[in-house]
Amino acid sequence: MNIVVKDSRKKDRTIVVEHGFTKPSGIKCARICNDRGQVYFTQVKPDGSGSCTCESRKPCYHMTALLSIDLPTYDETLSQRIGTISVQNAIKDAIDALETNEYNSLASTKRVSHGYGCCGHIVKLEHDGQLCGACLCK
Repeated sequence: MNIVVKDSRKKDRTIVVEHGFTKPSGIKCARICNDRGQVYFTQVKPDGSGSCTCESRKPCYHMTALLSIDLPTYDETLSQRIGTISVQNAIKDAIDALETNEYNSLASTKRVSHGYGCCGHIVKLEHDGQLCGACLCK
C-alpha cells in the first residue's frame, strides 16, 4: 500500500506499507519501506505513541502514516499466511514426490533371499542348513 506523507522537513515522501496488521490490543505493526529503499519496522499504539527503527525524532512520519491507515487484523493476516493447505494434501504431495523420485529407479530390484545355517547365522538360500563361512573356517 503506497502512501504519500510529509516528513519533518515538510517534503512529500512516498512510503510502502508491507506486512502490516493490527493486534487485538489496537497496536498497529508494519514493515515500512521509504522512497529511498530503506526498511523500517514501526509499531504505533492507538494513542499515537510507539516505536520505529528509523533514526529520526519520534513520532516520525512513518508512525503518523501508520496511524492514519486501516490495516487488517492479525487473525485476517494469519489466515492469509496459512492458506488453505490441508494436512491430507501435504501428505499426498509428499507420497507422490517419493513415488516419482528419479533415484528410486536406480535402486536394485533384485532381492536376495536368505536361509539359516546349522550354526544359526544367515546364509544364502542355496546354503540353507550348512555352516556359514565364518563357522566353517573355525
